This record gives sequence, structure tokens and C-alpha cells, in this order.
Amino acid sequence: AKHGRSVAQIALRWQIQEGIVVFPKASSAERIRQNADLFGFSLDQEDLVRIAGLDRDFRSGSHPDQVK
Repeated sequence: AKHGRSVAQIALRWQIQEGIVVFPKASSAERIRQNADLFGFSLDQEDLVRIAGLDRDFRSGSHPDQVK
């Protein structure tokens, strides 16, 4: 609510600001527009820290450091 963006947009923006390469997937025109609208806002340091604090080191797939 703080940024007036979707949860997906916040998550994608966090990844971009953390230097993570992002390949978002979208099946609807609206979601494609939302994915393209990630550069009209930025997260502040408090946002970045709070989001990083959500990590519980749980992966549903392979850990990226262990993929060969």
C-alpha cells in the first residue's frame, strides 16, 4: 500500500534493486504492463531490509548456488 503497487511489482522491484536478474512471467496484458512498470518507483532502505528479512531459506526447487 505504501507504494500503490501490486505485491508482484514490489517483489520484482526488490529483486532489481538487489542486483538480481529477473525474468518475469505474465499471461495477461495487464500483468505484462505491471511488469514493465517497475522503474517509476523505488524501494527505500527500510523496505529492502524488511523484505530481505522475510527469507526463511526455504526453496521449492533447486538452490541457485547448487544448480549445475
